[in-house]
Amino acid sequence: MKKNFSLFLLICLSAYPLNRPLWAIGVKTLTGRIHVENVPIGSTITLQNISGKVYRVVNTSEEPMEYTVTLGPPGSGDEIRDFEPLPNFEWVKLARTNFFLAPGQEALVDIIFSFPDDPLLLGKKFVCFVTSGNVPRSPGSTGMGISMRVKSKFTMIMASDRLTPEQREKAEGIRQRLDFQLTPSILNVENFPKGQGLDLKKFNKKTLKIINPNDEAFEMTMTPIAPSEALMKPKEGFVEGRPEWIQIKDRRVTIDSNIIYEIPITMDIPKSSEPKSYMFVIKVTLEGFDVPVNSYGRIYVVTK
Repeated sequence: MKKNFSLFLLICLSAYPLNRPLWAIGVKTLTGRIHVENVPIGSTITLQNISGKVYRVVNTSEEPMEYTVTLGPPGSGDEIRDFEPLPNFEWVKLARTNFFLAPGQEALVDIIFSFPDDPLLLGKKFVCFVTSGNVPRSPGSTGMGISMRVKSKFTMIMASDRLTPEQREKAEGIRQRLDFQLTPSILNVENFPKGQGLDLKKFNKKTLKIINPNDEAFEMTMTPIAPSEALMKPKEGFVEGRPEWIQIKDRRVTIDSNIIYEIPITMDIPKSSEPKSYMFVIKVTLEGFDVPVNSYGRIYVVTK
């Protein structure tokens, strides 16, 4: 009987105690606990190859930040049940450990499995922890001067037999391109009139743009969402604007290779709305892949 890889991502975030919510600090991970089954021995394969999933970190702050992601053993207070601490971190590695994120930008971190071809590993159950967070700024510089970390439990069960030819073919055949940019990450609009339904580019002389630097076209979806849906909070003096006040012509489009696409945004804030300063969020999603890749653009609007 053919065995299939199975992976379950359980969104039950385990974080160190904080006095401020994570969106205020600028750290969000969409992967709280990772559980992987049927991990093969004797080959190199990635989490994305197995399941189309990756570890994800989002900068929910109002400023660019540097982030790190590390793998480590369980601590003295960590519950591991019948799992053994991963004995060798050469067997499980992160594809990237450092990255710089603009506000609203999301990083994707793949996990690489390279277990030796040792039959004693078949059926074993291992555990380690993935920790992510911002790099604190040096004294005297502007920005976040402290480091906040999010710790995610990572359990894995080894395959009970060796990798099948079908599974190996799948691992070698899956290739995905995941690169695009949303710019600017924060767009400011001043003196916007209420009740008129204006094209943002015509009124403001600029709009959010998607950069496709790849040599192939991508299909993208652009969706106005509530800031709270992206775990973001307006800065002082602003409130959440309603997503229905923003209209995007052709929300799902194909963006050709090596071009800059300007998102056609029409904004209509009712005259009866109060107060006068709003924050809106546009979610941009790369479609057509097992891993949905998102980026979030913020629009701060001050009305007349």
